[in-house]
Amino acid sequence: MKTLNKQLLDAMKISDFNEMKGLYHRMTTEAYEAKKPFKHFQEEAYRCALLNYKQSEVVSKVEVLSAGPGNACEECHKENGKQFSIEEALKSMPLPCRDCSFAWPDRDPGYCRCTYLPIVND
Repeated sequence: MKTLNKQLLDAMKISDFNEMKGLYHRMTTEAYEAKKPFKHFQEEAYRCALLNYKQSEVVSKVEVLSAGPGNACEECHKENGKQFSIEEALKSMPLPCRDCSFAWPDRDPGYCRCTYLPIVND
């Protein structure tokens, strides 16, 4: 995790939100697999995804995409297809789904597998 923290600091210095998203995702996975708290890493990964879209200046909205039947919980399926402006999504942070109950075998629930789909400006 120490190497990831250094890489994260380097990405923060240049506002590379895409790199930050990937690093936070790796931190989420490592913490989840070690059965340690992971939600804060997952929240930051989703926040960085939104900031990356905002920084691109070509994405106006995002749409929530659940991982599909058998790969996401019922709460995540309820969010599927909902659209938000980037600002709305950053304010309300619909992902990770707060009530997610999805779990990999022999793991704790709450590992949201939803993603944001970018909606490009007209």
